[in-house]
Amino acid sequence: MNPALWFKYAALNLRSGLKGFYILLTCLTLGVAAIAIIGSLTSAIERGLAEQGQPLLGGDIEFSLIQREASNDEAAYIAKQGVVSRIATLRAMATSTGRSTLVEIKAVDSAYPLYGQFTLADAKTLPLILSENNTVAVDDLLLGRLGLKIGDTIKLGSVDLRVGGVITTEPDRIADGIILGPRIVMSHEALKATALVQP
Repeated sequence: MNPALWFKYAALNLRSGLKGFYILLTCLTLGVAAIAIIGSLTSAIERGLAEQGQPLLGGDIEFSLIQREASNDEAAYIAKQGVVSRIATLRAMATSTGRSTLVEIKAVDSAYPLYGQFTLADAKTLPLILSENNTVAVDDLLLGRLGLKIGDTIKLGSVDLRVGGVITTEPDRIADGIILGPRIVMSHEALKATALVQP
């Protein structure tokens, strides 16, 4: 296109003054502001993941298997990579005092958590609670739904479990994705006793 023709069209558009440019300037301002906000938000997220990535994930690397445990060969390979914490998660129905609710079960071992702090409301420690036979730590929401208090029992699968503590901080909770019910943290032995894990 001829540059002289560009200037001709520009002159025609400027006959009404600069009023039409306010819309253009507003759009440019909003566009630049949006790009700046997205850029700063992205850098903040990246910085947060770099600084808190290990506690959020619960480790450096996560190996995940669906509906099965690791085989002996798989477990041996993973164990060679460093300190390992084994976790099993599933959903089930918990009942007590005639009420029932969907819960998210997390069975952990003595090495959990590898990073971050798992804290309970009554200053007890998770290893202490899980060392007691069929004792679990629960989300405060579960107490409200089933009308429970510390020391009460809930039925999960084929076993009664005693509520030993209330969870206040679970470092790797965000890594579990969508959580549909209150959390129950237990030992692998307690999970086995429930008979919920079946072929």
